[in-house]
Amino acid sequence: MPMKFKQIQAFITVAREGNMTLAAEKMGITQSGLSRLLLSLEADLSASLFERHKHGMALSEYGSAFLPYALTMLNTEQKAREEIELIRGAGKGILRIGCVSSLLTSHFIDKLAAFHQRHPQIHLRIVDRIDSELYKLLLMHDIDIALCGPLPHDEKIVVRGKINWQDRICIVARQHHPLHQAADVTLEAMLDYPWIMPPPSSTPMNILADIFRAGSCPVRNRLLSAPHPRPLRPFCARAIC
Repeated sequence: MPMKFKQIQAFITVAREGNMTLAAEKMGITQSGLSRLLLSLEADLSASLFERHKHGMALSEYGSAFLPYALTMLNTEQKAREEIELIRGAGKGILRIGCVSSLLTSHFIDKLAAFHQRHPQIHLRIVDRIDSELYKLLLMHDIDIALCGPLPHDEKIVVRGKINWQDRICIVARQHHPLHQAADVTLEAMLDYPWIMPPPSSTPMNILADIFRAGSCPVRNRLLSAPHPRPLRPFCARAIC
């Protein structure tokens, strides 16, 4: 029996959520209906795609092998629908761009504006994530391209070009911090205070960890973390760090 796109969608949703209840809610169907879709797909493939355990669902060896093909099928179906809508004149193409927050500058926005002027029929969808999350989104076909730092080598990801772009990473503190008036602030002196750090596996955090290691200092335990500094400024201002 040929596979149905509803089965593929159910499989991918459960793979992403790792939980039948959450996956059913996301698809807007009952848990029993979702279970029937999965069971029928497994019957069609003559393979068990998931390992069931008390904490949820995990892909089996068969499921891991099937996932990239399922993503390709679902993505192809979505693009086919968009193409049909474009022919009808009622739809728009969609370009999903993932980028690190530090790239969301006026220069990048100007480039997007120029692209939109050349291709007004293309709807741009911007996803702001750290490098490691963009890598996962590329593998899951949730974004089309990523603008970010170096990613792990993977044959499924092709590097199309490099951006000549630099960013500055600074350590900042509130105006009346105890070290504010110090003439020479060392890394060791800063270790006595709580830190708000970049998230794990992000390029800024990796660079900061290299600085700590070069200074033979332990990586400071973070009090808070966030992908970009904007939401953290109030914490610094209120003497949280």
